[in-house]
Amino acid sequence: MTDSQPPVPPTPPSAAVPTSAFPPPAEPAYAQTPPQPVYGKAPGQPDASGPRTNGLGIAALIVGIVALVFGVIPFVSYFGAFLAFVGVVLGIIALVLKGRRKGIAIAGLIVSGVALILSIVLSIVYTTAIVNSVNDAIESAAPSVQGPAEDEAATDDEAADGSADTLVLGLGETMAWSDGVEMTVSAPVPFTPSETASAEPGQSAVLFDLTLTNNSEEPLEPLSFSQVTSGGAEATAIFDSANNIGLAPTATILPGQSITWQEAFSVADPADITFQSSPGFLYDDAIWTIQ
Repeated sequence: MTDSQPPVPPTPPSAAVPTSAFPPPAEPAYAQTPPQPVYGKAPGQPDASGPRTNGLGIAALIVGIVALVFGVIPFVSYFGAFLAFVGVVLGIIALVLKGRRKGIAIAGLIVSGVALILSIVLSIVYTTAIVNSVNDAIESAAPSVQGPAEDEAATDDEAADGSADTLVLGLGETMAWSDGVEMTVSAPVPFTPSETASAEPGQSAVLFDLTLTNNSEEPLEPLSFSQVTSGGAEATAIFDSANNIGLAPTATILPGQSITWQEAFSVADPADITFQSSPGFLYDDAIWTIQ
């Protein structure tokens, strides 16, 4: 017996299939671009990079170091003090800036402050040393202040107490200093000034003869300035060019030589006169009075 299958029905000639029955084709997938980093910071967000470099702080530190070096150098320490002051100002400004590193500003301020103090102190020390050196040089070049010559007839007590009575003489006597220089002031005599003289009206004019003798071993450069008091008041010097009366001479007096000149004064009481003078500023003043 033979198996038989049922016949297959034929396909209709054209069965239209609606397009909407099929899903739309899927679009091809593309690789997504990774997000790019955003530089800077968004408003209101902290800066991840931290505070910025402090340029003024670096300048303060450099200026402070230079000032510190200059501060220890003589004569340059004055300029070092100025630089240190500039460094302190820069350090203060750098310290108050916002968003800048403070460490370098603090270091510059400290170094500049130390340099400023050191420069000022050393400038004072150097100046004092220079002044002392100049004074020592002047003292070594110039003779010491000359006091009166010792009187061989003076008692031991008078020599021990160093009394200034040895500087007081009577007008007409001679004063001798320790180096041999001598000065004599004569007793006053009446004087008639010329019409052009600078005499005080109502007072008596008197004239003195002064003699300066150099018995020392060195040339003497006189610088004499006389002061006269009379009747409890200071007398006025009379300058009378007609009678050749003016300032004391300043010409050098060689050893063994002497010079004489005249000085006139307007005095209140001719019977009460005190005359004070010396050969120069390196000599103690002597006083002559009317005995």
